[in-house]
Amino acid sequence: MIDLLDISEQSEGCGTEKKYRLADYFNRWWDEYAQHPAEYITPEQYKAANAIRVCHTAALGIDTYACPEGGEIREVYHSCKNRFCPTCG
Repeated sequence: MIDLLDISEQSEGCGTEKKYRLADYFNRWWDEYAQHPAEYITPEQYKAANAIRVCHTAALGIDTYACPEGGEIREVYHSCKNRFCPTCG
């Protein structure tokens, strides 16, 4: 059996397993799979996989918000808005 990602990693101090997003699996395995797919990959599937891979990353852009009172700065990453993305759809 292939270990897709080392999920046994423990978070520092809290004893819980690290959570992975679908994008983590796509980022690790999509390029390799796309070279020799088991079945034909449609353009829509390529589009969905690539959207999921870049969702909530700097590749889609970042909005920066600053609190005028406290000075706290928060960066918000843009989403892919793809209906097949588990984060957006």
